[in-house]
Amino acid sequence: MTHDGREVAWPDGRTWVITFFYGHCYTACPALLAQLAAVRAQFQPAERKGMAFAAITFDPENDKPELLASLADEFKLSGPEGAVLTGDAATIARVVETFDFSYRPDGEGGFDHANLLAVMGGNGKILAHYYGIGGDGAKIAAKVRRLLARS
Repeated sequence: MTHDGREVAWPDGRTWVITFFYGHCYTACPALLAQLAAVRAQFQPAERKGMAFAAITFDPENDKPELLASLADEFKLSGPEGAVLTGDAATIARVVETFDFSYRPDGEGGFDHANLLAVMGGNGKILAHYYGIGGDGAKIAAKVRRLLARS
């Protein structure tokens, strides 16, 4: 479900560029969200018609709709091709498994997690994983374009 209550079902024919985060992270997660926004900004509106850009919380218990909406606004992840996603614990677990994403509680109220940007094709197949933060949005967007040209 999106930050504004819209249901999302995959695959939906669009290419999704996705990252995972938790809202009370003040280190890697804001950088991941900024990286996703930077990649999105590299695609012209006409190109984005067949795409979606989403950040998925893996801490739905603590990441309430107000916070998710604020992050969606801050990182320009709203509208028909952008979203901050949440769901119940079982749904999040399935999504995490689908994307081969990993995280675990750090014992101090936060999480240790992979810094992942993933690309899912319109048929639901995972096309790529990009690990790390601070990547150049233009370079990642160029890689996504190459993936789309091949699929």
